[in-house]
Amino acid sequence: MSKANTTTPAKGNILVVDDTPANLQLLTGLLSEQGYKVRIAPNGTLALGSARSASPDLILLDIMMPDLDGYEVCAQLKADEKTRDIPIIFLSALGEVFDKVKAFEAGGVDYITKPFEVAEVAVRIENQLKLGRLQKQLARENIRLQKEISDRIAAEETLRDRAIRLGNQNAVLTELAKKEALNRGNFKAALQDITQATAREMGVERASVWLYDTTGKKIQCLDLYERESNKHSAGLELLEENYPAYFQALASEAIIVAQDAQADPRTKEFSESYLTPFGIESMLDAPIRLGGKTVGVLCLENVGAVRHWTPEDQNFARSIADIVSLGLEARERQRSEAARRSSEAKLASAFRASPDPIAIKTLAEGRYIEVNESFLRIFGYFREEIINCASLDINIWVSLEEREQFRKQLYASGVVGNQEVRLRTRSGDEKTMLVSGEVIELEGVDCVVWVSNDISDRKQAESELKRAKEAAEVANRAKSEFLAKMSHELRTPLNAIIGFTQVIDRNLRRAIDRNVKLPLAEMLEHIGIVGRAGEHLLELINDILEMSKIEAGRLSLNEKSFDLYRLLDSLEEMLSLKAANKALELSFDMAGNVPQYIKTDQSKLRQILINLLGNAIKYTEVGGVRLRVKVGQGDREAGGQGDRGRRDGEGDWGRESHQVPKSPSPQVSPPPVPLSPGLPVPLSPISLSPGPRVSQFHLLFEVEDTGSGIAPEETHLVFEAFGQTETGRKSQQGTGLGLSISRKFVELMGGNITVSSHLGRGTTFAFDIPLCLGEVPATHKAKRSGSVIGLVEGQPEYRILVVEDVRVNRLLMVKLLTKVGFKVQEAVNGQEALELWSSWSPHLIWMDIQMPVMNGYEATKRIKADPKGQKTVIIALTANAFEEERVAILAAGCDDYASKPFQEEIIFSKMSDRLGVRYIYDLDPEKDRSLSGEKNDYYSDSDGSSSLSASDLAIMPPEWLAQLNRAASELNEKAVFRLIEEVGDNNSSLKSALADLVNNFRLDTIVDLTEQAGVGNE
Repeated sequence: MSKANTTTPAKGNILVVDDTPANLQLLTGLLSEQGYKVRIAPNGTLALGSARSASPDLILLDIMMPDLDGYEVCAQLKADEKTRDIPIIFLSALGEVFDKVKAFEAGGVDYITKPFEVAEVAVRIENQLKLGRLQKQLARENIRLQKEISDRIAAEETLRDRAIRLGNQNAVLTELAKKEALNRGNFKAALQDITQATAREMGVERASVWLYDTTGKKIQCLDLYERESNKHSAGLELLEENYPAYFQALASEAIIVAQDAQADPRTKEFSESYLTPFGIESMLDAPIRLGGKTVGVLCLENVGAVRHWTPEDQNFARSIADIVSLGLEARERQRSEAARRSSEAKLASAFRASPDPIAIKTLAEGRYIEVNESFLRIFGYFREEIINCASLDINIWVSLEEREQFRKQLYASGVVGNQEVRLRTRSGDEKTMLVSGEVIELEGVDCVVWVSNDISDRKQAESELKRAKEAAEVANRAKSEFLAKMSHELRTPLNAIIGFTQVIDRNLRRAIDRNVKLPLAEMLEHIGIVGRAGEHLLELINDILEMSKIEAGRLSLNEKSFDLYRLLDSLEEMLSLKAANKALELSFDMAGNVPQYIKTDQSKLRQILINLLGNAIKYTEVGGVRLRVKVGQGDREAGGQGDRGRRDGEGDWGRESHQVPKSPSPQVSPPPVPLSPGLPVPLSPISLSPGPRVSQFHLLFEVEDTGSGIAPEETHLVFEAFGQTETGRKSQQGTGLGLSISRKFVELMGGNITVSSHLGRGTTFAFDIPLCLGEVPATHKAKRSGSVIGLVEGQPEYRILVVEDVRVNRLLMVKLLTKVGFKVQEAVNGQEALELWSSWSPHLIWMDIQMPVMNGYEATKRIKADPKGQKTVIIALTANAFEEERVAILAAGCDDYASKPFQEEIIFSKMSDRLGVRYIYDLDPEKDRSLSGEKNDYYSDSDGSSSLSASDLAIMPPEWLAQLNRAASELNEKAVFRLIEEVGDNNSSLKSALADLVNNFRLDTIVDLTEQAGVGNE
């Protein structure tokens, strides 16, 4: 540092006069850092002596001093010829206008009020020194001129004129430098003063100031003064791309002196657009520089004649450009000051209004100096309770370790950002906060600005979100497992449908190519397998759709009267074969007072019973399955003397019952229905006569099996969607949907379902539903058996229109109707249907709903809107399983609807109901073995499961296992059977089990078993 001081010349010599040692020390340090050489004087007397002994370049003079005040010192200095030209800046705490006026009257050139800004003092000193240098420059120029005058007597008059002119210019410069607008940053007013004074002093018509824009590619006129009209204007712009030579000269040359602007290479670019229109002949342009960078230009333009710019003109122009730069500096200083004040005001406002708690504390003791309203509100304190208290005094920190960590980081780096801590309110509540802090200095004391943000709610929300995410992940895993199971379940019937369709296709082609008879019995068996597989696939899809309706909240009841006895008989008949195939006893026990006709949702009750009974048979290997049906009213049960099978008290009714909580579902109670004549007389407590009739009661159903049972800790899983118990998972059967759907159905019907079980002894599912007695039908239609093969003679020729955009579906419907004698036409969309209906007048239209061009809704509405269309029967065909579409179908005007995939008996039945069509039936259809219920030799049980394990296959060579795996993966049944034949006769049970799997379409099981036996693991 000392070396730098010895080699770098001082910017100027400054005498600081102040009776306060602290002020002397402060100013000395500040000015020395700015590069000035500083002398000091503690009183007026010493100041006078110091100034007279060695004149400084500038004096900073305090006013209030004990011996001679600043005014007297200034007066004596100005009275002394040796010191009168020293510029004096008063530096005082006196701020009244009177004091400032008195200072300027005493001879001061500037006045700075204490306390002062360092930057302001430096700028004002530099301005005055610059003016002093200019004055010295002028003085030196005067000396030079005087010497020339003495040397050249002949030029005395010229030199005198120049001296006068320089004096005038100096006076102009001095006057401009003293302008209040210039020093106070009123740049617009200062520019007008500058251009006007310059034009008049230089005798030019036009004087203007231009500044670069932020891109540096354009200059804009901030003020243009025209002397003849005495007016100011602004706004002109010049682009560098249009005047490259001028912009280059402006950036590189000290001044542009264009005697003949029309010919000068730097300015002739302006001839057409600027010089000629305004009559400009000469230009003198002085660049305006700020901080060593060209920021604009002062432009003097002579109109009407060429002007030779003298060196004095050029110097004056440069001085004026310097004055403009002073104005720019003053403007920037003013802006900085305004920005500082605005920033301080904003900070103060933000401190007060911030929604986040803010506090200012001492760093060492942690004492609160200031807090905002948010701090008081959130932490529950009054201001007087917390100001000057330490954080430890009010016990605000929950964890002292967190406090120490916060303080260590503050001491280490001076700043802490968003540290999560726990803080305590006045009432003792704990809050999780994000706290930030920064060390600042206030009046010489290290303090901390402490800002906190309450994230307690966010932390709680994050915790809840985490729990929800975990729950969602569990649900996703469950659904993934479900999809894997459904893939297996759907692939099984699809494998049968695809495989046996290929077999049928191959046999048909072989018979056609070789002209041989078809093996009809085998073909019928294969077709039956495809049909049953399709029905099984449809049941699986219906299960999925039912669950989707449940999850979407679209489930509704469809209550009607029906024959309960017939429902139970059909279920017993349907399930008895499946039970017999497993050598299980299946029995239905019904109390004698159970009514024959009831009113509830028959479809849902049937599905509940099928699910429960089917599961019981599926998971029972030895023993049997029993269904018990009883009558109850409220919480009471009604037995009966006429009960079929076991009565109450028999079996396992006394075992522990596990109640499964009901899921949120609407509780629906059917309205009472009056008793109808002909009902069997129920026993107490339902009494039909004498006395009042009871038309609303409960039916109690129990499904009991002797299967493997359910572990107590797994009973909560049985009714969960996609969930299965350990027994279910081991069996590799089912999708985990049936019991969930059953529970939803029971609850929708207003009942409740429970399960009780013992491992190894069996399980009982019980449910009750409230319902009403149903109406006995007046007549019973005789059910015709057999297939429709034709129409009874003597009937009208029925015209049927099939509207379907899918060709396969349309072809199926057309062939079904034409083969029995209907007159059929077809349309591929609603628009074609309208045209055919109008021209052909069909008796009945089978209308698909979802079609291009025009859908079935719109076509139906247009047909039914015509009076002629009222006579046309329209039955919708829909693949949508949701009740809302069925409601929409009927609302559109359809007379009825049928669901896809349909049974042909449904199609013919609805046409008979709507048109009165009478059919000829094939009453003695030939039955194949599968239709007559005979068991296939290859079946191991009714659902095709097998007890074959991977260990059974492990006895075979690895090459054979690999070939078997590949053949099963490719669905190549011939190759699989060929490989089975290679199994020795001593392993006949293995051959039989593998053949069972192939004939039951379980090639996927063979793939799994071979992989478990080691294929692909080497």
